[in-house]
Amino acid sequence: MGVEFKAPSDTSGVIGAVKGPSSLQDRYFSEDIPHGLVMRSELGKRVGVETPVIDGVIALFAAATQQDYRKTGRTLDYLGLGKANRNGISRYLSVGVNPKASKRGGRKR
Repeated sequence: MGVEFKAPSDTSGVIGAVKGPSSLQDRYFSEDIPHGLVMRSELGKRVGVETPVIDGVIALFAAATQQDYRKTGRTLDYLGLGKANRNGISRYLSVGVNPKASKRGGRKR
């Protein structure tokens, strides 16, 4: 980590200049996994889409960092969508209306 990557096919040096995270505490892990991947995993489960690679990345980094990302991450409950069905989630993602708030006629983000 943090070492320049040398790709044999990179003749212009574009990839070689890119440096990756330097530690497991880097924000790419500490933010993207609990706030991005956990949410996508939960969305997939709710709508019946398997997410084996996402789940594997979450499990791998949870073991490496000794963090329970599923407990601390951005879950459907955290977003107020814990009991929303597929249609409610779809509406929230497309127009930003929380299913709970839409029953009251309000808009909640």
